[in-house]
Amino acid sequence: MSETILEKILSDAYRNNMPVTCLFEITRHCFFSCKHCYAYDNKRRREMSFGEICSVLKQLKNAGTLFLTITGGEPLSRKDFLRIVRFADKMGFYLTIFSNAYLLDQRTVKALSGLNIYYVGISLYGAKQSTHDGITGQPGSFDRLISAVKLLKKNGIGVVLKLVLMENNATEHKAMKRLAKKLKAVCQADPTITPRDNAGLSPVRLRPSAGSLRKIFVDWKKGLAFCEKNVLPQEFFECAAGRSFCAVNAYGDLLACVQIPVSAGSLLKRKFSDIWRNSRLLRKLRGIKMSDISECADCKIARYCGRCPGLAYVEDGSLYGKSSEACRQSRIMKSIMDTN
Repeated sequence: MSETILEKILSDAYRNNMPVTCLFEITRHCFFSCKHCYAYDNKRRREMSFGEICSVLKQLKNAGTLFLTITGGEPLSRKDFLRIVRFADKMGFYLTIFSNAYLLDQRTVKALSGLNIYYVGISLYGAKQSTHDGITGQPGSFDRLISAVKLLKKNGIGVVLKLVLMENNATEHKAMKRLAKKLKAVCQADPTITPRDNAGLSPVRLRPSAGSLRKIFVDWKKGLAFCEKNVLPQEFFECAAGRSFCAVNAYGDLLACVQIPVSAGSLLKRKFSDIWRNSRLLRKLRGIKMSDISECADCKIARYCGRCPGLAYVEDGSLYGKSSEACRQSRIMKSIMDTN
């Protein structure tokens, strides 16, 4: 799909509150023990059955969803993973899968190769085994990732390696990019470590230091070009959450975004169309204007800012306030631009 067509689809969907993109959790279970992970596995709650997942997918399709990302937890930890993906494929979604790659074997990859999979996104935590395995807490996870990427590429499936950058792997970010290039995988890097969705703040202690962030940003030629565009500040405050984007958690709750861990309603009790149209939370999000964010409206570094309302909410307590982490990153980016 060309970028121009995609941009028009997303723009029209945003204006018309059409949920064209959905992040869909099929489980919260994961056998990794990553300390930075935002996902809280509430074992007291029942996860959706295969039939319930299919019912929600049908409703999403009827609501206009085109792009579906199947995620977890680790989605492959469900025994009916392939059955779910095949059903979603039959529904005609443009599919992406997020996985840690540990369970991606020959049989699974072969099955996926016959489906409409845009790409498989895999988190990479280091350029060497000791770093990656040290973060996942799962011995052998680095070697399994490398093997899985090669297997996916061999079977014609696109791979995006998601570089999750934190203080204890920041020095390897260039080597991680080189590894992605060697594996012929697309590389996406992100230094934004978020709180847990049960409000736990322990992951934020793992964020890259100011010095590490500066080195990362200097290396990001694309990031610097982004700042040089001098985009109008209000464009940074437009968020697709609850407008053209939604999320469904493993328990059947409809969310505006996984970064805003507040249920708009249970899809096991109400229809998607009803919640999407009538949820007070979603209406509130759609009504937020730049002028409502008083701390940010006249900010001198707004053009460098990628403020996330969800991050502002979970870490700083308000959808209408600043994001302290966005402010920190923006100040560092501005200092880089001022010296160039």
